[in-house]
Amino acid sequence: MHGLQAKRSVVFYSALILTVDRVLKIYFWQNRSDYQNGFFVATLNPAAAFSLAIPQLVWWPLALLIIFYCLYQVFRQLEQKQNYWPWILIILGASSNMFDRIMYGGVLDYINLGWWPVFNLSDSMIVLAVGWLLIGPLLDHVRSSRKPL
Repeated sequence: MHGLQAKRSVVFYSALILTVDRVLKIYFWQNRSDYQNGFFVATLNPAAAFSLAIPQLVWWPLALLIIFYCLYQVFRQLEQKQNYWPWILIILGASSNMFDRIMYGGVLDYINLGWWPVFNLSDSMIVLAVGWLLIGPLLDHVRSSRKPL
């Protein structure tokens, strides 16, 4: 899948992922009184990632810088026909969380594991993508260094 077809695929799946994320956030926020205990707990998190208290003056420029860097990587990866999905997941997750901050004054979180700060699908996309970017090259190196039997 190259060229125009790849770009259409990126747009379609990105829109689908972002739509699912937004629908879940809106659903849990509008029904927050029903989700105050258990696995789903609708909360508004004014803090940064992992509920860290990072000043807005630091957080906003850093988030924008990360999004623009990821956009650069997407275009670079598309040109080189390499895997661009981790970068897209970071962009989608960060953009959705930034939208929440603008509209609600914090991020709409709803998944409660009990032993971890409450999070959402956007957060999961970002963590999965960063893991993918970190572990992917290691797996490629292991695969390439294996000698045939």
